[in-house]
Amino acid sequence: RASELLRAEGIIFFLEDERTLVPRAWYGLGPWLRDVRVPLGQGVAGTCALERRGMIVNEYRAWPNALPVYWQYGIERTMGQPLIARDRLLGVISVNRGPGSEPFTQVDLATFESFAIQAALALENARLYRAARRHAEHLEALDVVNRQVVSSLQFEEVLRNIANATLRFLDAAYVAVWVA
Repeated sequence: RASELLRAEGIIFFLEDERTLVPRAWYGLGPWLRDVRVPLGQGVAGTCALERRGMIVNEYRAWPNALPVYWQYGIERTMGQPLIARDRLLGVISVNRGPGSEPFTQVDLATFESFAIQAALALENARLYRAARRHAEHLEALDVVNRQVVSSLQFEEVLRNIANATLRFLDAAYVAVWVA
C-alpha cells in the first residue's frame, strides 16, 4: 500500500538480533533482496533505525552512507521510516524510485510517517495475537496433560499418558520416560 500511495517500490525490514535489518517483504523489487542484510547505522534503513526518525535521500548514489547493492539495482531516490511500537523498534519501511523519477518531498515524508505508525501498530497487534494464541494452546495442552495424568491409577498408563501429552505439548518427535 505504501508503494501505491507514494508511487515507488517498497521494502519492509525487520530487526533481527538487535543489530541487523533483514528484508521480509517487498513490492516491485527483485529477489536479490533475499540476501541483503543492513547493519544499524548503514544505508537509509539502517540510519532510520539507529536514529529512530524518517529520512529522505534523493541522490542515493552520491550519499556518503549509501550501500552499493542498492544503486547497483537502480535505486536513485529513497525514503525510510522506522517501525516503532511501544517504544520498541520493530524494523524499517522504505520506498525507492529509480533514475529520472521525481524526488521525494517533505510532504511525502510526513505522509509516510503516518503510514509507518499504522503499520507498526498492525505488526505489534499481530505479534501480540500470535503470542496470546500460543499461550492459549500451551494452557490447553497443560489441561489435557492434567486430565490424562489423573485419569488412571495404573503406573504404566500414567507414564504413557504423560509421554503422549508431552509429545503434543512440545511438538516433539519422540518422548522417553526413564524411571529410577
